[in-house]
Amino acid sequence: MAPLIRRRAPSPELLELLVRALALPGAAPASLAAAAKARGGAAAGARAMIAAKAATLTAAERDRWTGWAERSMTAVRDGRVRALVRGFDGYPARLLDLDVPPPVLFAVGDLDLLDAPAVAVVGTRKCTPDAILAAERIAGDLAAAGAVVVSGLALGIDAAAHRAAGPPRTIGVLGCGVDVLYPRSNARLQKAIGREGLLLSERLPGTPPYPYLFPERNRIIAALARAVAVVQAPPRSGALITADQAHGLGRPVFAVPGSLAEPRYEGSNARIRDRLAVLVTGAEEVLKAIGLDVPSDLGDRPPAALEGVGLALWRAVGPGPAHADDLAEAVGLEPSQGLASLLALEVQGHLRQLPGMRFVRSRTTAGSGG
Repeated sequence: MAPLIRRRAPSPELLELLVRALALPGAAPASLAAAAKARGGAAAGARAMIAAKAATLTAAERDRWTGWAERSMTAVRDGRVRALVRGFDGYPARLLDLDVPPPVLFAVGDLDLLDAPAVAVVGTRKCTPDAILAAERIAGDLAAAGAVVVSGLALGIDAAAHRAAGPPRTIGVLGCGVDVLYPRSNARLQKAIGREGLLLSERLPGTPPYPYLFPERNRIIAALARAVAVVQAPPRSGALITADQAHGLGRPVFAVPGSLAEPRYEGSNARIRDRLAVLVTGAEEVLKAIGLDVPSDLGDRPPAALEGVGLALWRAVGPGPAHADDLAEAVGLEPSQGLASLLALEVQGHLRQLPGMRFVRSRTTAGSGG
């Protein structure tokens, strides 16, 4: 990964100008970036935007604008949100590969994750159970091998990848403000990533999750990553937007193949067919592509807390999925005893149950032990 830029921090005056410009009604990061480029710098561009727009605002619009700008600046001043300004300390150098890098990134969490090799794991929100399993395996093994998993904190594949990598090894790039919990069903996951991992957005704190913001944030996911793995994507999928943007940036793109009878694999299968993505069946191929070593015990390290029957059952599951009765027989338990122990492992988060009393390992915990 290219080294981060190491220069002085932006002045409070410049930061306030940028925030005030981004808070203008209808303003976008791209318009601020264009203004800065055309008028000789970020401060000059922000001043020009403010001067051109502020005079047209009604009194009510002006109140909303100044209030939002002040709330955003308060969040930055008191440390709840960090602001990474292009050209200054901490701004991710990989984003400079974009035609229009965000002028400002707002962040919550561990900025050191920006120094680690990152892989984007993306896919459709309305995914199949086998795709969830693939996302968990790939993301969990990437994190176990030292990579950071980047995704968009959406439902489905994104959430599965974040959970499997574990909050301390994941970056969530949002299509809203970093302080806006969206979707609500991912609220606990988002809060955990904010505490232990990293949340990023090019939009001001408090920005609602407008639909048009999500395709825009995909370019940030693509640029941050050394490679992109598409787990499952129908033809009109945001994951394919990310993959195409990564391809344009020269990042390797991988895709998990799926059944020809499943429409949700049509987009990812087509990328493999058209040689726009390399077929991938696990994390090993991705790790090799980004220059990380593949651990010899990848995917087979038990959680540290397991012992006795629980450990035996976890090992018996193997790559899974495996039926409860077969697992019980493998470790010498009666079916009822085996099922009870398997359900206990599910409650503890070590296993996950699929339809038909089949169990697979949960990648959120695999690899945490020695």
